[in-house]
Amino acid sequence: MPRPRRRMSPRKARGWKVWVERGGENWRCRWSGKFGTSQEVFVRRDDALEFAKEKRRDFERMDVGLPPAERLNTAITVLERWNLYSKTKSRDNPETFRRFDTPALSPFVEKHGAIALAAITEDNIQDYKHWLEDNYSGDAPLMYFRQVCAFFNAAVRSGDITKSPAKSVKKPLSGGGGGRPLLDSEIERLFANAYEGLYRTGTFSLNTFLRINEICILDWRWVWDIDIRDAAGKIIGSGTMGRIPAELRKTRAKTVYDCVFPINAAAREMMGPRKASGRVFPWSIPTIQHQMTAARKKGGLPDDITFHCFRHTAADRYLGQEGPDGGHMEDLLKTHIWEDPRSLLRYVRPSHQVLYRRFSASQFPVPAPNWPLNAQGRRPGASADGPA
Repeated sequence: MPRPRRRMSPRKARGWKVWVERGGENWRCRWSGKFGTSQEVFVRRDDALEFAKEKRRDFERMDVGLPPAERLNTAITVLERWNLYSKTKSRDNPETFRRFDTPALSPFVEKHGAIALAAITEDNIQDYKHWLEDNYSGDAPLMYFRQVCAFFNAAVRSGDITKSPAKSVKKPLSGGGGGRPLLDSEIERLFANAYEGLYRTGTFSLNTFLRINEICILDWRWVWDIDIRDAAGKIIGSGTMGRIPAELRKTRAKTVYDCVFPINAAAREMMGPRKASGRVFPWSIPTIQHQMTAARKKGGLPDDITFHCFRHTAADRYLGQEGPDGGHMEDLLKTHIWEDPRSLLRYVRPSHQVLYRRFSASQFPVPAPNWPLNAQGRRPGASADGPA
């Protein structure tokens, strides 16, 4: 017969305590026990009491029916989780943290920072998604929402929560892949008002498909010359190739392959005289972005034109045109300029005229049937007018 369990006092059974106390000119909500020991400082006593109620409810949920192996540290607040997340993310990927994580998550942390992480619900994420859509345009809501999802996914991996509240929330609609192809007239007006840095790096991107960060870190050590041979192996000319190491690319978390790309004559001319080492282009990313803004305003161009539009324009011209100027998707995937077909297809927008000519010139025409096309309610094979 099993030995009866000894009934413990409620305080020992819970193993935690939450209280509010005065601390100088402020009020402190403090907690200690099996869920950790910490505190939160407030100016108003009512705010401290409200936070204490949330913290108690959070602890009580952990005590109801959860075995010890599943008692995760759900007492951590959104602000505490953000401090841990930002410390790791700013160290491992400072550029992404500065450009995406900080603007995406700072408003959310400012509003929900004092709430326990486990108390964040799907409704909170839904409301924040609507806030992003109301305050940003283009692809910004989608990109920022992805950072919110990454934040909660990191909390799941660390054991702070069991399920991300953003998992079931539908993502905002994309505005078109972070850019669009440029018209020839827009490129002419842009370069007519551009400084040297934007003209050279923009022309290089139009001919190599590279992003702005990849162009700004390109080193002469990663550039080499090759011999161009015909089918018989005879040397018929020379060319230039470039490489971006995988660990320095934006996609370093997805691939281990370097980006190896051809450099045509127009792109090679923008690089200037050959050097043994050092950066090919002496401009930083903010400098090029400032030059882009100045040229766009001076030329009276739309605000949606960014440096990334050069990458869209290059891909659209390479894959969306007819004749010898039209290339193959496999070429760009094999060189790892793009890592997957789905992301690449967002860049290609062939015109209606090109699509019509391609489809009308199909090499696999459909033979005309020898039965009436206006026949209703009958299978052609069983029709007396159709084939036997």
